[in-house]
Amino acid sequence: MSIKKNFTEYIFRIIASRRMTRWVDLDIITSKRIELEKQRVKEERPHEVTYFHSVSDPYSYLVLQKLGDFVNNYNINFNFILVSDPPLQATPEPEIYKKYSLIDAKRIAPFYSTAAPALNELPSQQDVQNIERVLLNIPKENLLKKSLELGHQLWQEEGSTFEELANKEGLDPDTSKKKINEGNVLRKKLKHYLAAVFNYEEENYWGLDRLLHLEKRLSELGLNNSNNNFISKRTTNTSENTKHNTDFSLEFYPSLNSPYTYISFERAKNLSKDYALKLIVKPVLPMLMRGMKIPGAKGAYILNDASREGQEAGVKFKKVLTPIGRPAERAYSLFAWIDSKNKGFEYLHELMIASFHDGINIYKETYLKGLIKKLDLDWDEAKIHLDNTDWKILLENNRLDMYENSVWGVPCFTLRGPNNYSFSVWGQDRFWLLEKEIIKTTTQE
Repeated sequence: MSIKKNFTEYIFRIIASRRMTRWVDLDIITSKRIELEKQRVKEERPHEVTYFHSVSDPYSYLVLQKLGDFVNNYNINFNFILVSDPPLQATPEPEIYKKYSLIDAKRIAPFYSTAAPALNELPSQQDVQNIERVLLNIPKENLLKKSLELGHQLWQEEGSTFEELANKEGLDPDTSKKKINEGNVLRKKLKHYLAAVFNYEEENYWGLDRLLHLEKRLSELGLNNSNNNFISKRTTNTSENTKHNTDFSLEFYPSLNSPYTYISFERAKNLSKDYALKLIVKPVLPMLMRGMKIPGAKGAYILNDASREGQEAGVKFKKVLTPIGRPAERAYSLFAWIDSKNKGFEYLHELMIASFHDGINIYKETYLKGLIKKLDLDWDEAKIHLDNTDWKILLENNRLDMYENSVWGVPCFTLRGPNNYSFSVWGQDRFWLLEKEIIKTTTQE
């Protein structure tokens, strides 16, 4: 690699890291909230929540079932905006994302006391467009009620001639398309890309999974009309049986540049320990190193969201120094050897602490030497494997394994057991679901 390219990569990491550190700094986030509230009061603006809804999105369908309670629970002005699917740049594997979204929505629906989608595949584009035409022509005071009615008809396969309804009560297709695009433009302006997203005073909250963060924020402002009862809390039923089948393993797919991965390590370790699971670590290459693009708004949201989620999980961000590029490559070159010594999990965890908390350049040989010593391994033996390229095949095979399970992002987890049993979840926000599956599947009578 040329000196010029090395320098360019170095400058990119420095600039990106400074920006990333600001995005995860909870003190900055809190200070900004205070300033925005002062500005809102000064401008005499009401508390206003904007929600972006997609008729074709299963997560939006789950949120839709809670919106009536949400609006009644909080003293806010509420805007309901229709949008289309996320832009392709924001979902590099759109078909896998759509397939998994439906699977995931069905799984989590009962725990939020919502009806799960009955469809086995996403609704047709024609049905979606016809429903959009109707909803875009409904008075605001009737919009939530009509959205829920049509949502149930669509997702529960209750049968309806949506085209006939659209021709009778809806906008013409061209006007409808124009208004959907206006919703997309507003969503982009407010710095998000998905549906089922709430926006309040420059922060975004995705789906029922993040609505609790917003509810807490609104409650702190004294806007809760129901004595701080939160509509987005999940039901939590756990088993008291402590005997579990030990013939199960947990595969953990991390990436060195993922803030969501960073806040997952302790919980993955504790989960495997609590249920006697064999923990298998299968690292994958960061998306940016796979040629995928991450829009700036998406990167900012992920880091801001990971910081909020990390706080809930007891994991702090501090100084970020992204390992993208040569630092990650060098770190991965040692993984197979270290993992053969049963230290692969600890190794990757330490690397992520260095990158997302301590702001350390993990490329430096002095750092790696110290880490190897900390793991009680031999540096002279480790150096033999430093900067090899065999890791590329290993990480690519791990990526293919991950895709086989209909997931493409990190972190993801696959529970495996006897008789070819497997159960995969995507995201650090699915530990609760994974644990419920472990209890159900591995509990012994």
